Amino acid sequence: MRPHTYTKPKPLINVAGKPMLAHILDKFKGIEVEEYIFIVGYLGEQIEKYVSQQYGFKARYIVQHEMLGQAHALWLCRDYVDSPVFMVFGDTFFEVDLSEVGASPKDSLAYVHEVVDPRRFGVAVVGPDSYIQQFVEKPTALDNKLAVIGMYYFTDGPALMRACAELMDKRIQTKGEFFLTDAINLMIAEGSRFVTRTVDVWRDTGKPETVLETNRYLLENGNDNSQQVTCDQCVIIPPVNIHSSAKIEHSIIGPYVTIGQD
Repeated sequence: MRPHTYTKPKPLINVAGKPMLAHILDKFKGIEVEEYIFIVGYLGEQIEKYVSQQYGFKARYIVQHEMLGQAHALWLCRDYVDSPVFMVFGDTFFEVDLSEVGASPKDSLAYVHEVVDPRRFGVAVVGPDSYIQQFVEKPTALDNKLAVIGMYYFTDGPALMRACAELMDKRIQTKGEFFLTDAINLMIAEGSRFVTRTVDVWRDTGKPETVLETNRYLLENGNDNSQQVTCDQCVIIPPVNIHSSAKIEHSIIGPYVTIGQD
């Protein structure tokens, strides 16, 4: 995502009128959350500043100084996790009803999206009893198409922390990193039960082309403000999202254009 990420962290890249992080956090409105924990890295202080200014919830910020993988990042939170945990990657957009999480389900949840070619994803292998048997990173076969999207609800947060610690103690790595799915496989082996929840809409902002795809989707689904835009001698072709402070004139804008704050 360079050059954008030279000056701001990826979750703060503007997509359809607001940072990707805001699109994610807004999904949790109406759900009782005891504390939000943000695991940040380079330029993480910008995330703390943005969240503190835009949201009033209790938040904690953990810095991952070494990029050792997802499970390592979660392990850094071990002193603050003593209850169920909902985890989502900061560059993932989803459309799914989260009311079940607010009701504290009895089984842990792994959110999945069916894909045509699963070989570049991690997938969930579901048994005949509807429980996940294991997670497989980048499978070689095409028979299992339930890609995990980086979003989970863990009924037992401390068990997750113990599994992450075990990965590092035993140096269990995938491609040189401590993968979250490897930690979850340890949890399953110890008796934790996971079920899948299908996400119909899944987008990410990890690459330029997926940022543009996510921007298009969001503009088509509730983030078009073309009717509120005033512009001197302009042609606005919806859908667009143009910040009210933007100074534009004598222009043809759109479709699928986002213009941020001046």
